[in-house]
Amino acid sequence: GFYRPHVPFYSPARVFQEIPKAEVNLPPVKAGDRDDLPEIVNELTIAPAAPTHDWFVKGGHWKNAVRSYLACVRSTDEQVGRLLDAIEGSPHAGNTVVVLYSDHGFFLGEKERWAKQSLWERATRVPFIISAPAMNKGTRCSRPTELLSIYPTLIDLCGLPKMRALEGASLAPLLMDPKAQWQRPALTTHGKNNHAIRTERYRYIRYYEGSEELYDLQTDPNEWTNLAAKKELAPVKQQLARWLPTVNADPARSAAPRKRKAPRKGAN
Repeated sequence: GFYRPHVPFYSPARVFQEIPKAEVNLPPVKAGDRDDLPEIVNELTIAPAAPTHDWFVKGGHWKNAVRSYLACVRSTDEQVGRLLDAIEGSPHAGNTVVVLYSDHGFFLGEKERWAKQSLWERATRVPFIISAPAMNKGTRCSRPTELLSIYPTLIDLCGLPKMRALEGASLAPLLMDPKAQWQRPALTTHGKNNHAIRTERYRYIRYYEGSEELYDLQTDPNEWTNLAAKKELAPVKQQLARWLPTVNADPARSAAPRKRKAPRKGAN
């Protein structure tokens, strides 16, 4: 796969020259954005290796960092184009399925955070593009989906026997008709018993100690206003909570919590 965009944000100098610093737009940030959030959020969204947002702002590094990220995206986009050109020019173009996706998103100052450790939209939403010979080209789908669906989708598209043990659902119906009925929301987990449920309208987050976040993404795409305490939205939370896992396994050993050292100066 392609390693970029990822820290360190290295790209060819030529690509940087194509993105003038003066034309770089910074993401919108609301001062005190996390004031209405549970205390547990500060623990779970800290990235010890990443500098704080204040460090980027006060040190004049913010725009440079965003520019570097954009350069990584553009450079990777060029390489994806080379790969697709090679497929199109090969004998396999008519029977090849291409899936482009990322493993996670990345904060560039939104919610006064950097890196990825959270259940918010910016960290959990990823590029997800599928191209297959039987599909209509250039269609878009607004349904929230999961990366767990990649394997069952490929099985479907390749005409292989279905496997009952898979947790993901095949996206083949949406690939053929982006407006097809789709009741399943996207589930994201960050640590044991911390989950987010994403529908087309809402993001509902529940942490292991019971605290919650709720965002109406139609009116608040930046997730600035936590609506979890609104009594009139209790039915919405109840409906979304039905999708929370009933079994929460311990993390794999490689993902087990580590004893945290005191953050270095300028770290989150």
